[in-house]
Amino acid sequence: MHIETDYGIDGVRLVLPFPSEVSPDVDRARERHYGWVAQHGLWPDRKSEYAYKHADFPLFIAHVYPWASGEDLDLVTDCVGWAWLWDDSLDRQARFPWTEDVLEAYFYGMTDPSREPAEAVAVPLVHAWRTLNKRLHARTSTAWRARHEAHWRATFKGYLQEARNNATETIPTLEEYFDLRRKTSGPETTFDWIEAAGRFEVPTAIHATEAMLRLRRDAVDLISISNDLVSARNEWSEGNTDNIVIVLAYQEQCTWPEAARMAESIAHSIVENFLATEQQLLASDLYQALAQDERADTDRFINCIKHWIGGSHTWHLDCPRYKVPATRPLQVPPKSTSQPSRHPEVSGIQ
Repeated sequence: MHIETDYGIDGVRLVLPFPSEVSPDVDRARERHYGWVAQHGLWPDRKSEYAYKHADFPLFIAHVYPWASGEDLDLVTDCVGWAWLWDDSLDRQARFPWTEDVLEAYFYGMTDPSREPAEAVAVPLVHAWRTLNKRLHARTSTAWRARHEAHWRATFKGYLQEARNNATETIPTLEEYFDLRRKTSGPETTFDWIEAAGRFEVPTAIHATEAMLRLRRDAVDLISISNDLVSARNEWSEGNTDNIVIVLAYQEQCTWPEAARMAESIAHSIVENFLATEQQLLASDLYQALAQDERADTDRFINCIKHWIGGSHTWHLDCPRYKVPATRPLQVPPKSTSQPSRHPEVSGIQ
């Protein structure tokens, strides 16, 4: 399915050649999930509850995991829903030193079951995560858990740098943008959840190949660019700088439509790389030497990533969350404006 997008930036359109479907079990999963969120106290107020339901995040999850149903869909709906609520909780209070303190509380609270978070705001979300982690661990291997925790560690370090950039209005370079978004956008952990929900695992040797790492990286980049194109106006209004349209407009000192068209071109190049890398992996000696069931698991994982890209893209087009008018002029500062110096590498989370 070819998905065409009009982002309202002078008719800029993005075409991604990936499938987009919806799990037929979405209505049941949505109602059960809302009960789960309420049970764990993850809506801090009525406004947050309304925004969450209005965006219909369970529909997003049914788009990116269209093959899941029953308990499998319930697991990823709770996991991804939790991640959205966690991300929004940081956005609402993204300032220093609060962000650093709370992120540390989240990190140690999530990775150490015996440790109670120091920050009260983190407690409901951490407690909910611990129940999710038990459900994930019941389905996964030691190798999967190590990979998953590594992705979370990268995510936390990325969030700290992102918050610092936003606090100082630092617009990253394009290279810094990609490095940051690969850590903070979320798909690396949600790709791990494909295996947990699907009750299968790709061989560790395949996960470690450069080809698979490139496939995952390219998928994350495509998901990030697609999201950035629909959210650029809102993010600029809210003071966020880790958006490819903002980055390119600043770097090239061009208009927003020109920056969006550059992002579109970059996305098309990434699609070509993704498809070429997939063929390289499937033709490799390592893949060919796999047992039949291992090849099937690898094929399934790649196809699920494609659904993630296509499904995310489709949902973002229709979601009212991204249709709020901008409240800040769409004009990035000239490059002659001095930007704050870069902060040193975060040392608290290793």
